[in-house]
Order: sequence, then structure tokens, then C-alpha cells
Amino acid sequence: MNSRLYQLLNRLPLRTVITIPFVIQVVAVVGVVGYLSFRNGQLTVNTLASQLRTELTARILQQVEATIERPYVINQINANSFFRGDIDVLAEQGEHQFWQQAQVFPSTNLIYCATEREGAFLGVGRSQGGTGDGLQTYVANTQTGRYMYYYAMDATGRRSLLRSKSTEVYDPRIRPWYETTKQAGGPTWSQVYLDFQTLLPTITANTPIYDNQSGDLLGICATDIILSEELNDFLQHLKISKSGIAFILEPSGSLIASSTLEPITTGEGEKIKLLAASDSRDELIRRTTQYLNTMYETLDAVGSAQLSAYLNGHRHYIETVRFNDAYGLDWIVVLVVPESDFMAQIYQNTKVTIVLCCIAFVITILIGLCITQWLSWPLRRLSDVAQEISQGGVGNAHRFKPYRCHWRSITVICQHDPTVTRIL
Repeated sequence: MNSRLYQLLNRLPLRTVITIPFVIQVVAVVGVVGYLSFRNGQLTVNTLASQLRTELTARILQQVEATIERPYVINQINANSFFRGDIDVLAEQGEHQFWQQAQVFPSTNLIYCATEREGAFLGVGRSQGGTGDGLQTYVANTQTGRYMYYYAMDATGRRSLLRSKSTEVYDPRIRPWYETTKQAGGPTWSQVYLDFQTLLPTITANTPIYDNQSGDLLGICATDIILSEELNDFLQHLKISKSGIAFILEPSGSLIASSTLEPITTGEGEKIKLLAASDSRDELIRRTTQYLNTMYETLDAVGSAQLSAYLNGHRHYIETVRFNDAYGLDWIVVLVVPESDFMAQIYQNTKVTIVLCCIAFVITILIGLCITQWLSWPLRRLSDVAQEISQGGVGNAHRFKPYRCHWRSITVICQHDPTVTRIL
């Protein structure tokens, strides 16, 4: 085997033997440096991606906490006023306090209290079903025939003209937020439901008020938050990455909020309902939810974790955070960022490295050819003369003179070889 290799190498032209090592060295060095640079870039990107995901999810959680913390502060203040009699729902007294709170906390949609005995309702909220900038008074009791009356409010928080009234009877005691709180027996969140007027996804923070002596339920004070107006707006303005998204969903799979522009409800009229994340038109939300369902078998088992998955053939970084509070809120915050958003510059650098490697390859070959041409010229001349001598011809031997040899080793051969010296 070695002899064959030796024979094969001996048959190679001198130009090839000299050029190949140059090319191999340059390609090897450039390739190794390029690979190490790419790997280091990947490791750096993975670290930065992890830090960015952690930072973004922390910001989302901070916003969620701020959003859900205010309602209970408001409820506690109103519950105390209700118990003292400063808020009298049946007598329609206390709406100015609600108005002040709505001014201080613009993130709220509706602040109100309802009574257990009469089923009376009094509150102050945003106009146009929570989507307007103005405030209005909401009143429903026996005097209104249990229909909801909407009164405009002036700049000082006083009730003015009747704007409109509902077409359906409103009894707070049969509403989901009231029934949930009554069953819980303490402060709690309602399930996410569709507001009876706007049909927008809404969640209510509820605080019950009990008689200290009898323990009977007197009423409930509550604060509404329209999710599409609060959390959606925040997520849509959150700078994630070029193609990254964030969304919040319930363990049941219903979409609570999303950074996309897709509505989080589906259907029309009485058939309208919360959109399931697995049915979302956004491919990234849908595939991520399917991946989490497959990995954990059920969304209820999803915890806080940093994951990576190939979605639609491309690698994505995923971060999940399970958010809970003392009042029963249980949501899953999900952040998804394509690897390509981080690796774009790395891929660009890799392309540049490949181009430089090709250029270096071509230049090395050209330089090698020039060097071998320079080195092999006197050797070829010596070979030609030697062949003529061996064939008995010396007519052209004078063309190879010792002083014209470019390399000392060749000159020494010419000067010290008796036959060559004699003939020359």
C-alpha cells in the first residue's frame, strides 16, 4: 500500500506537489477559523436569546401583575365604603367615588357594586361599552325596571343626561362574576367571559361584603378589565423580535391575549366565544400550542420552562411561564422567537467567510502555480539537457550554463557532476 502511494506521488508533476500543500493549508485554516467563529456565534446567540426571553417574559408578568393588582385595591376601598354606608347602591349613592377611581386608574373598564337582597346595581365605566374615553353611570334596580340605564357624566363626575338603556333585563345576581364570588365565599376572579353589552373578553375581580354579625352576604363590589383593551394592547406594542410573538392562554386552551392582530374571539351573535389557541389563524400560535399539547400531553401540565422546537421546519426558542395569584388566576404566558431572528447576522458572516475562503483558494492556487513555475524552470532545463546527454546529443547543452542556474543546489549539481561539467 505504501509503495503504491509512493509510486503515485512520484508520478505527480512538481507543480502539483508544490501547489497542493499551499491550498490544503489555506483551506484548512480558513475553514477551521470559520467553523469556530460560527459555533461561537451560535453559543453567543443562544445565551442572548435566553436572556432576552427571560427579560421579555418578566416584562409581560410585570404588566399582568400591575393589571390585576389594581382592581383588588379598588374593591377593598369600595367594600369598606359599602359596609360603612358611604356607598348605597339602592339609593344610587356613591357613584362619585367610582368616578374618581376611574380617573385615577384608567386601565379599568367598569367599577361597581351590587346588592344581594334587591339585586340593585350601581357603577361607573367607560362609554361605548368600555371602548370609549368618556365615563358614564350604570344604574339597574327596581326603579329602572331592572333595565340598565346609562347616564352621561360631566367634567366634575356628576350625573347628567340619560344616554340610553338596555333592551334586556339585567340582574347582577345571575351573572357569572356574581355567582362565582358567592360560591367562593371570598375575593376571587371570575372566569374570562364575554361582556353582555360589548361581547368583548372580560375578567372581573370580585370582593364580597358580609354582615359581621349574621355572616350573611350583603353584596359584592367588583372591577372589570376588558382583556382585549388591556393586555392585547400591551403585547402588541412589546418589542419582541422581527418575527417573535407572545400570547397568554388558559390551561383550557382559550386564548386570553396575543401580540398579533387576530381577534381572540370567534363566531358571531350568540355563538361568539373565546378563540382556542390551537384553532388560531396565526401559524406560530397554532403550532406552538400543538407542540406544548404534545410535549406535556395537556396544557394544564405546562410549567415555567425554556424550550426549543422545530416548528414548520425551522428552529424556534420558546419560553413558558405559569402565572398564578392568590385569588385563583391561572394563566400560561408563552413567548416564541424564531432562531433566524437572532442568527441572521451569524448566517451573513458565514456567507462572507465562505466567499473569502473561495477567494483565498483561488489566490493560493495562482500563487502556487507562479511559485512552481519559478522553481521548476531550471529543473526542467536540467532535465532536458540530461535527456540529450543520455541520448548522445550535446548540441544544445551549451544553453544550460552554471551561472544562469537560479538555485544554488542546481548549480552545485552542474559544477560537481563530472559528466555534466565535462560536457558543459
